[in-house]
Amino acid sequence: MKTLLKRPFKAAWQFTSPLRRPFARKFEAIIARGCASTQQPHICQVGEEMSLLMDHLVRELVRLQNKVDRLQEAIESLDSSSNGLGVVGANEFESKRAAG
Repeated sequence: MKTLLKRPFKAAWQFTSPLRRPFARKFEAIIARGCASTQQPHICQVGEEMSLLMDHLVRELVRLQNKVDRLQEAIESLDSSSNGLGVVGANEFESKRAAG
């Protein structure tokens, strides 16, 4: 099914390349002109923004990984404290039964 759809779309994409080429050239020229001009430095700050974004992403990833590690440790400590299969709160019921 995928190949049946992919083949005509690929042919149509290749067929439209003469139409797309001038637009792509103009777009690349606009971008190059904007980055080449020193009068508008905010256009070429993409590298700095990307670096800042990646730093933020790495910090968030580390924070989430630490949270996952803490949750896994909490689950393991709960698993190790239980004796086996049982109902939640069964220990409280047994302690009340033994006392009463």
